[in-house]
Amino acid sequence: MVCTLPLAHPAENAVRIETALDWEKWLDQHDIKNKRHRRIVTEGALMGGLLAQGIHLEYCQR
Repeated sequence: MVCTLPLAHPAENAVRIETALDWEKWLDQHDIKNKRHRRIVTEGALMGGLLAQGIHLEYCQR
């Protein structure tokens, strides 16, 4: 998985996540330890990635 995350401050560069281990490290660096919180952040990043590529969420619903 490759994911580019925009940071909270637009003046900063984006973070590039290339492996699952990179993602786990990023979550740890931001002190996101709770399993539920990690899942929510991960799902949000994946949804953001789909939207950034022009894939509408209506095609991704259950």
